Amino acid sequence: MHAVGGNVLNDLPLLRGLPPEQPVYGLQARGLVGHDMPLSSIDDMADLYLRDIRALQPQGPYLLGDGSMGGVVALEIARGLRAAGDDVALLVMFDTRAPGAAAARGPLSWHAVVPALRRPGRLALCLRRVEQAHRQALRGAAPRPYAGDVTLLRSAEPHPQGEMLGWQCWVDAEIFVPASPGSHEDFIEQSEATHRLHACMDAVLKPTGLP
Repeated sequence: MHAVGGNVLNDLPLLRGLPPEQPVYGLQARGLVGHDMPLSSIDDMADLYLRDIRALQPQGPYLLGDGSMGGVVALEIARGLRAAGDDVALLVMFDTRAPGAAAARGPLSWHAVVPALRRPGRLALCLRRVEQAHRQALRGAAPRPYAGDVTLLRSAEPHPQGEMLGWQCWVDAEIFVPASPGSHEDFIEQSEATHRLHACMDAVLKPTGLP
């Protein structure tokens, strides 16, 4: 899943070292290209992306995850899959903070990628519009219990919502919370995050013989 900026290319560091036969699919935000408007609701994103996932893979087990806002979206997709009786074998969130005012605050990050673009004026407005819509989605997200297990790979930064980053109010099952080096901004670029992701995947793939 994409984070608040909408682009899935930020996740490329996490793919280092994955076996070449392991398929990985990224769900890019609406509104980055073409004339689509960005979505401003986590539920709308989850519904849309769930349809995209089913079109590609009609049945589970499913392995879902991403960092920051992408983890929130992944959890809602996992909720929808489980409600339909599908198997969510793994749900990983990378330094994802539970939605609320603390998760939705902060400066817009779109300007960080603008200097590398050939036509920064038009694309900068597009990126800003997408991120503003996504921050609105985070502010409007309401806690609902999730009954499945969650692996929360978090940075070592202290957080006012505690070790579980506020998810103890959302998740009824077990939350695994190993801390790793790095900050929220560069967490997925750390080699430790990649190693932990691979370990999580191995734990569910190898015993079951999943491709």
